[in-house]
Amino acid sequence: MALVVVGTPCLAMAGIIGSLSQSFLSDAGGVALFILFLIVLFGVPLWMTYWLWHTIGARRDQKVGTLRQGVLVGPEGVLVRLVPNRCYPVPMERFVTAKEWSGGGDEGTDWLTIETKDGPVDFASQYLTVGAAEVNQAVAAVRPRSAAGRKKRPPASA
Repeated sequence: MALVVVGTPCLAMAGIIGSLSQSFLSDAGGVALFILFLIVLFGVPLWMTYWLWHTIGARRDQKVGTLRQGVLVGPEGVLVRLVPNRCYPVPMERFVTAKEWSGGGDEGTDWLTIETKDGPVDFASQYLTVGAAEVNQAVAAVRPRSAAGRKKRPPASA
């Protein structure tokens, strides 16, 4: 449906370009306008098609059971995956806490910071669907199970 909404104005622009006389395209301003129309005419639908294809691929991956994107919490640790093939693993024993903060200013970006024993890792919160409270809650729910799952070894006898 989104392609139809974008495609209709693009077809209208194609009609406008087709009705332009040859004398209009003879000067530099007319050629620049023609190039601008072509960029919008072909660029916007191609851009929308790219994101449609990306969404279809993500849905297919989700059905197959491959790794999803987002903040994933498990017994081994926290995995932040915002884009395919780009992961930020934080082992559970290195995780300290998650915090939210704002960049301030007119265009202040909100951030999610995962504090680790090795230092902080910042993520722009516009790409995330969870906040620091949810991450901390999920880690707290998993931590007791991961600590209880490890068996203590008996002391070595001399």
